[in-house]
Amino acid sequence: MFCILSAIVPEQKARTTYDNILRLVSDPDVREPIKFLRAREIVHYQRFGEQVQST
Repeated sequence: MFCILSAIVPEQKARTTYDNILRLVSDPDVREPIKFLRAREIVHYQRFGEQVQST
């Protein structure tokens, strides 16, 4: 379980970083890839959370 919990923290930090970038950038060519990466981090966080709950 420790490995899963230690993986959640970087996912949340990455999501916060992407949120901050999205607040600052208006160029759609930059925003779209960042939005994709942010969505991926959210899915990772959800999957890690499911693993924690199942153990």
